[in-house]
Formats: sequence, structure tokens, C-alpha cells
Amino acid sequence: MRQLHRWMAGVQSRMGAKGIRWQMELTLYYRGELGSNKKPIHKQILRRSFHQQLSVLWQQDPWQAERWRWDTENKIYQVHKDSKNLENVDIKRSIGGFTFVPIINQKIFMVADINIQMLRTEPAGTLSAQSGDLDNRVKTLFDALRMPNKAQDLPKGDMPKKNETPFFCLLEDDALIHKFSVTTHRWLDATVSPQEVMLLISIKTSLTKLMAHNEHLGGNLI
Repeated sequence: MRQLHRWMAGVQSRMGAKGIRWQMELTLYYRGELGSNKKPIHKQILRRSFHQQLSVLWQQDPWQAERWRWDTENKIYQVHKDSKNLENVDIKRSIGGFTFVPIINQKIFMVADINIQMLRTEPAGTLSAQSGDLDNRVKTLFDALRMPNKAQDLPKGDMPKKNETPFFCLLEDDALIHKFSVTTHRWLDATVSPQEVMLLISIKTSLTKLMAHNEHLGGNLI
């Protein structure tokens, strides 16, 4: 599982006209309960799973070089702070005792295309009342992929655990999802509960505006 984890938190490069240009093609995974209209405590369980994977991503190029966007100890962060330009580049947000850092955010002018492969116990194409309707299960997932909008979106009394400051999320807001698709497959395992799923979430990034500070992050310009 360790090798799987490292591969899924990886980044692929693409060769462009000006040389190597990075395009993030990231795959997150999740195995566990995914119900519809779930409460904040359930969404936070999913967020924690994604945080662990995204923390690996921030240790790899090109994102390792982007840590200055939120790391207050970074010299480049201090330069922007001293020049009073911090508001334009700082991507971290403090909400309910947590410091969230979304990779895909408005300040980098980045959006995402998301493809979801879902294994579930129902036959493909079937929606059962027991496990909830598919649209609402996907909404629960999207809520967990983004950072909370307000403190009330977090479980009451929840605080950061070890290695959760900052707390990494994929999205600043689910409005940054450019397009998405969901493909379901039947999970042939009699021991799996109806609420449990296996997810492979493939993400490709695009830029909505090409700037000097995001050009090296690549992706398609839309």
C-alpha cells in the first residue's frame, strides 16, 4: 500500500514548446463509507484521508517549490509580506482552529477536471434507497475535497491532530471544478457494506489565466 500511496500522490511532467512544463495529473484514492447528505464529521474523515495524500504532493516538484505561498518561515513569503503583497499570493485560510491550504485555488487561476471511478456493491447503473442516491454521494465527496466554507462545516470541537497544520485540501471551492465524470462499477465482495465504496479520483488541472507566477505549473489554458 505504501508504493500505491506514493504513486497516487505523484505528478507527471509534459513537454511543451518552451521545454518541460508541469501538468498535474493526480490520483487520490479512498476506501470507506460514502453516504448521501452526510454530516460534517463524516466529511472530515474523508478530508483527513485526502490530506495525508496531499501532504506527500507538497514534498514533490513542482509543488515543493510553491510552499512559499503558505509557509510563513519561507524567505519568499517574508518578501511578499514586507512588500505588502501578501494578500495576492497567500493561499492559506484559517477556519475554526484549522489552517487550510488548497492546492487548486483562485489566486493561482487554476481549475480541475475530475474523473471518479467508483466501486460499490450495487450493480452498475442501479441506485438503491439503502445506500443513498448517487448524486448526493458525489456531493458529499465534493464537499470533502474542498476546504470548509465556515467553522460550522467542521465537526463540533474538532481540532488539528499531529501533522495537520497546515491541513491540505484539493480545492478552495467546488466552483473550481471545471467538469467532472463518474463511472460506477460493481464491487464483487460479499463482505463489503452497502455504504462502503472504493474511489479512484483522477484530477487534471487547467489554468484560466496565464501569469508569471503560475506559468511553470502548466496545464491547459482555457
